[in-house]
This record gives sequence, C-alpha cells and structure tokens, in this order.
Amino acid sequence: MNFNNNLNFGGTDDLSVRIIGSRLVHLRLSITNSVPTVIYRKGADFVANLESDASGIKVTFKNIPSNTVPFMGFMLVSAEGFKTTAGTYANYQYMRQYNSNFLLIGMKEWSNVNIHIAIADIASGVEEIKIHL
Repeated sequence: MNFNNNLNFGGTDDLSVRIIGSRLVHLRLSITNSVPTVIYRKGADFVANLESDASGIKVTFKNIPSNTVPFMGFMLVSAEGFKTTAGTYANYQYMRQYNSNFLLIGMKEWSNVNIHIAIADIASGVEEIKIHL
C-alpha cells in the first residue's frame, strides 16, 4: 500500500486505485423534524440514494468501480451537530458497514453506547459529510 491508499502488486495490476479528489462526494445534510435535505457541493453523480436506516444514514453509490473502499469525514456545521427528538445529541458518527455499493453511517450519542440513532429520530441539525471514493 502506498501513501495514497492504493493497493498495488507491481506493474499495472493496481486494485482500488484512489486518486485524491477524483471521486469526492461532499454534501451538506440538514435535518429538520426528521426530514433530511441534502445539498451537494460535489459528487452527486456518485450517489444513487441517501436514506434513513435503523443505525443512521445509508448512502447508496452508483458509477463506482467494484472493490472501492470509501473513506469518510464529518464537519459539524450547527453548534451541537444532530439533536435527537429525545433532546440528546448524536455526537458519534462512524462507518458502520461499507463497500463499493453503499456506506452505512452509524450514529450514536457516545462510542460506548449500544443504541443507534436513525434519521427518523433526529429533530434538527446540520453536518457536512465528505466521502472519498
């Protein structure tokens, strides 16, 4: 593996070659009363669907080569992040499941809690999500 996270076996037999910035999905996810609004800054042509899941947010990809592994980053825009309908906050986001077809973003209050938060349980909040494919 080289420093661009490319797996290679010599010659031209590269697997999952990832050129920085070539396939970037950058979106702003705003949720109000459990209704998500998505504004794409870049990469809408790589996303087929974004939907609520029992664990959080499921992003389904299109036009992505098989064996591609997504890399993800978050940037809070609203002061608290996502506020739940119970008055708590979804402070912990992580890649729960992923492959070249989809990315399931898990949301929890804390990393050591076993209860996951779905979009349906989010009252409000805004986040920027970047996914490198």
